[in-house]
Amino acid sequence: MVVGTIFCLAGVFLFWGIRARHHDLDARIAAEQRHIHNLFDLTVKHSFAPYRLRIHSITVTRPQLIAALATGDRAAVLAQCLPLFEVLQRENPTLVQFHFYTPDNRSFLRVQQPERYGDDLSSHPMVVETKRRHKPLAGYATGRDGLFYQISQPIFDGETYIGGVSLGFKAERLAELMVPGHGVQMGMLFDRAAWKGAKHSTHYPLQELGDQVLLQCCDNVFRHLPKDFRFSGGNLEPQQIQGRWYVFDTRLALPDFKGETVGRVALAIEVTQFVEEFNTFIGLSIVLTLAGGIAAFLALHFTFAASHRELKGANQALSSSKAALGKSYAELEKYRQSLEELVVERTVDLAKTNEDLNQEILERGRIEESLRRSEKSLARAQSIARLGYWEWDVTKNNLVCSEQTYRLFGVDKESRTYTYEGFLRYVHPEEQTQVQAWLQGLLAGDSFGNREFRIIRPDGAERYMHTEAEVKRDEHGRAVHLMGIIQDITEAKHATQQLVLSDNVFENSIEGIVITDADGVIQRINRAFTDITGYGAQEVIGQNPRILKSDRHGEGFFVEMWRGLVETGQWQGEIWNRRKDGEIYPEWLIISSIRDVQGNIVNYVGV
Repeated sequence: MVVGTIFCLAGVFLFWGIRARHHDLDARIAAEQRHIHNLFDLTVKHSFAPYRLRIHSITVTRPQLIAALATGDRAAVLAQCLPLFEVLQRENPTLVQFHFYTPDNRSFLRVQQPERYGDDLSSHPMVVETKRRHKPLAGYATGRDGLFYQISQPIFDGETYIGGVSLGFKAERLAELMVPGHGVQMGMLFDRAAWKGAKHSTHYPLQELGDQVLLQCCDNVFRHLPKDFRFSGGNLEPQQIQGRWYVFDTRLALPDFKGETVGRVALAIEVTQFVEEFNTFIGLSIVLTLAGGIAAFLALHFTFAASHRELKGANQALSSSKAALGKSYAELEKYRQSLEELVVERTVDLAKTNEDLNQEILERGRIEESLRRSEKSLARAQSIARLGYWEWDVTKNNLVCSEQTYRLFGVDKESRTYTYEGFLRYVHPEEQTQVQAWLQGLLAGDSFGNREFRIIRPDGAERYMHTEAEVKRDEHGRAVHLMGIIQDITEAKHATQQLVLSDNVFENSIEGIVITDADGVIQRINRAFTDITGYGAQEVIGQNPRILKSDRHGEGFFVEMWRGLVETGQWQGEIWNRRKDGEIYPEWLIISSIRDVQGNIVNYVGV
């Protein structure tokens, strides 16, 4: 009976130990999933979020581009945007589309494919919604060229909507940015019906799993899945594939611009180390439990043997007295029972102590692991974002900002505030009402938005800020969390104002001004030039100034002119030109060459 009790208690100890270790395995897997989810969110923000600001800047800081779009000058738009597209592609190889469209939802220019334009885009929901809402939109979409992340920005000439521009990124290449070194393999999962209209134009393999379609984003574990395998949410049960253990997670959605899911990210998170540690623990626990039970049995056996020897001696010594023998026997039996109870009690206490110690060790390990992962995630976010980052818990009115955000606002550690009201304190008094209305609009219904506003820093400096925010809602549609990025655009704002001023000076000058490129092709003229020559902008842009030639000067005159330009960078003198109506007139002309930072001539300006 005693032996059975010992082994029963050992079995209880083994059961609770394995159960606690299993809970720890589940917790470690869940923590790894949260870490991978956070890493994916950071990768998406780094790859796509900054381009919302870039595409907005394109539409507000390039008046010549707006003018070309307003007049339908496709060649001028291509000339300005093709170098920019090449720069953006070098920064982010996932960018494959740079597309302008007209107010009637027709393709105006594909910078990556300029010969293809004029097709109807009314079947593209994001294009239609951008026109209807006059707001920037972003989200995932499947098309005939596969899966894209698209950003669409409306374009205005003053208050007039003149069309829009969109950037398209190959979304499946996120895996190439995220996977290396993180123990996770990635694919894109779609319902067969949702993928039906898409054209498989990528080099990544496509795997059909019943009513599901899996786009493999690299040569990974997914290609070893059986044909009858089905993904079902965030299953925490590890599965063995090719001798390694994985957890398959499809809880990360790929939302379109309306927040509706068009597909999901399929993650294969390797947990081989966790599972092997769990199995090792089980084996070791069984061995230690058996060893402890055997040791307890041997100790009890020798204790009973010693007691038996004592009892035998007492029986021999007291054989002359039956009553004394009975009394001694009773005392010995009582002693034996007490000893058994003491052994059982000590065994239970030892099991409970070991269980408490294991729980404390496991809890401390989980806390330390969570702290290490949090520190790594924060350091990585600060490294890759390069922008200020903020989060506002609406329900608790708790505002958390990155160190970069506090530096942008010029706030030291002693002066920091962590509430919505504390943030408004730095907003320029003239714009507080508009900023509050914008935030209330986000809370009321918009999924995301952007805003420019001024702040007054503690040192009295006035700065221009641009922020973009995204709203997270609970199952009832209530806004519970806002997160966003913020950037100081003061220099860009001043540069834009200076460009507008320079443009006004150029257009309103009483002197006729013409600007050509390095080959002498006219790029721009002002109103005074038209008044003097009779030629309008559409008649001379793209032409050579030779259209004004009067034939009153010989070839030597122009050779001397170019010699002066080459040697001194400037020429001035009297020249006879011919107006559009044929009239010949004299003018005093000053020509100056404009060079870039490398000293190469890029333009000539004639006044």
